[in-house]
Amino acid sequence: MDGATDTKPAGAAVRVPGRADAFRAVRARLGAGGALRVVFANDIGFMGGAGIALRRQIQSFLLGGHAVAAVCWRAFDGAPPLPPRGAGFSGRWLGLFQSPPLHEDTGLRPAAFLRRAAERVLSLSPDLVIAGNLHGSPWPLALLPALRGAGVPVVAYLHDCHWLTGRCAQPGSCTRFETGCDAACPTPAEYPALAPSRIAEAWAARRAVFSGADAIPLVANSHWTAHMARRAFGGGDISVIHLGVDTMNFAPVGRTAARDLFGLPREGVVAVAGAHFATSRWKGGPLLMEVIGRLARGNALSVVAFGHDSELIEGAHGLGWIDDEEMMPFVYGAADLMLNCSEEESFGQTLLEAASCGLPIVATRTGGVNDVARDGANALLLERGDADGLVSACERLARDPALRHALGRNGRELVEREFTLAFQYAAWRDYLCAAPA
Repeated sequence: MDGATDTKPAGAAVRVPGRADAFRAVRARLGAGGALRVVFANDIGFMGGAGIALRRQIQSFLLGGHAVAAVCWRAFDGAPPLPPRGAGFSGRWLGLFQSPPLHEDTGLRPAAFLRRAAERVLSLSPDLVIAGNLHGSPWPLALLPALRGAGVPVVAYLHDCHWLTGRCAQPGSCTRFETGCDAACPTPAEYPALAPSRIAEAWAARRAVFSGADAIPLVANSHWTAHMARRAFGGGDISVIHLGVDTMNFAPVGRTAARDLFGLPREGVVAVAGAHFATSRWKGGPLLMEVIGRLARGNALSVVAFGHDSELIEGAHGLGWIDDEEMMPFVYGAADLMLNCSEEESFGQTLLEAASCGLPIVATRTGGVNDVARDGANALLLERGDADGLVSACERLARDPALRHALGRNGRELVEREFTLAFQYAAWRDYLCAAPA
């Protein structure tokens, strides 16, 4: 499995394998108890929320005993390297490889550009390719069928809705993705930006790749994302494989030590809030700032926030962006509850981390949030935009330590039951053994 990819003579006839052909060898290898060589492909490596998810997916396959590599367009400085942290990973980490020269601005013709990108992935000799976010890269979507055309089974993992629309990652209330995104897109300049004249073509390209009898199979991170995919492609068998978390790392820690670490008062109730960009619109930044301001004026509890722009949130103790996963349990450990005000959230990894650390959750009922934050079990969920409800729920938990404890305990038990790295790998193995046909 470690050898270089075979190359075919120029001009040789190549039969493009269908989905069943491509997955047959994977199913047979897993059925015989063998190890795979798995290559993950994404845009910017381990950076951002999808990058964190990529690390956790890789960890789960390493836990399953496989050899794993990742290839990205560009790996940005400052992103943490892949754990494995500690023992328990029986697989082999082959490394993260980047290919910044593969950019359409280099003057390569589209066919040559596509061939170079495919060759970069195939040079890692994959038995299986799992593609994630390509938002930030210039790699064409045609890369996925090109890889399968080389005989490699390919799965596309939905971290958000980018592969369902003409360009956006979160469509919000816009329903154009169901009938045809085009130059009338209301948000063409938002990330990931695309010139309006190219949006209709991008929408059509997604239908060519992800719909029809021989589509590249899609796997979603939540039931909500899967539902959005069915809306986009008129139905279809969209599987859900939840992200997992390392419960050995994300676990309850001593509150006094955690608060001392960040210079927080030892007494009083503290809520934690945050995201990669804590004040972004999709993370509910304006609502979050309103809720935090009202909580600060009410003196019922204080708030600690993390994220690149968390220092800008008036009334909160901003910690900035923390890229060390070994530090994050102390952030959650310093708090008594988790607050999330997202306007749209395809899954919610920070909610998963908080639940794993034993925190009760107050959050908006949006997107895939309730896959991990379950109302009345480990969370109090409110409707989007309900500032009064969010403030009241936080104040209720501040007054009721027994309720905080019960919800927090339920959250930890939920993660141990459904969201461990081992559970994530088992879900991938079951999916691959069933092999999309």
